[in-house]
Amino acid sequence: SFDSLDGSIQSTVSGVEILDSWKAVRGAEIIGVAIRASGSSYGGDAIMLVGVSPDQRLVGARIMLLSDTPGLGANAVNPSYFVDKTAKMTFPGQFAGKPVTDPFEVKKDVVAISASTITSKALTGIAKEAGRAGSEWLKTNMTGGTR
Repeated sequence: SFDSLDGSIQSTVSGVEILDSWKAVRGAEIIGVAIRASGSSYGGDAIMLVGVSPDQRLVGARIMLLSDTPGLGANAVNPSYFVDKTAKMTFPGQFAGKPVTDPFEVKKDVVAISASTITSKALTGIAKEAGRAGSEWLKTNMTGGTR
């Protein structure tokens, strides 16, 4: 089940806002957090949903809102646009399994969307901050794996 954290997770990065957060619970065990965060991208606001596990990794990321240029930045939400064609990996798909301590640097450890560096950096920044914030909450609130 998912229980609202009622604003207990906050962003420490200018330009990224934590909109909502939930702890994921199985029985009495916290198995992660889900965070809905926003920031500015090339075409306006962007909103992502990011999952964080107790082992300090992103479980996954989904782009919920993006108003960037069709055929360019908007490719971030296109399920048939692969930033890694061999692995058939989408832009948000590359965040799954990434440690929250990762640098999250576009063109170094995050594959950019072709011709869309601003969008790539904006979405990566949102994912990074959501991961950091979720990780901090988990470190503070997990005692022996239950809460």
